[in-house]
Amino acid sequence: MDAKRKDEFVQSWMAIQTSLPGTEPYESNFWAHEELADLCEFSPDDAWEVILALVHATRADTLLQAIGAGPLADLMTLHGEQYIALVEGAAEADGRFRMAMTGAWLDGEDTPVWKKYYEIAGIEPPFPNEGS
Repeated sequence: MDAKRKDEFVQSWMAIQTSLPGTEPYESNFWAHEELADLCEFSPDDAWEVILALVHATRADTLLQAIGAGPLADLMTLHGEQYIALVEGAAEADGRFRMAMTGAWLDGEDTPVWKKYYEIAGIEPPFPNEGS
């Protein structure tokens, strides 16, 4: 994905995060939410690039957590085994990425990938402890 397209995603995705539903900025930029969800499913390498660009573009904890709860969680749910090593590297290199990770919540059964994800993020997983 070229830099111009990534910038378009970043600007539009951030606009919907800071606008109220039904307003012109929200509605005119909602394409970014829909297309990023599609990228997470069908073009995960492009989604990964956009996620990294989103993390790089913000310092606000609430927006970082929205990245984790949205596209990062989607990518990991669909392609976690393929991306867990990249997630680990990004978290080690960038505390903001690690902050974004804290917004994601398990969307199904606990798996070794999700257990590793929460270990990397340094947070308690939202699934019950085994043997409790």
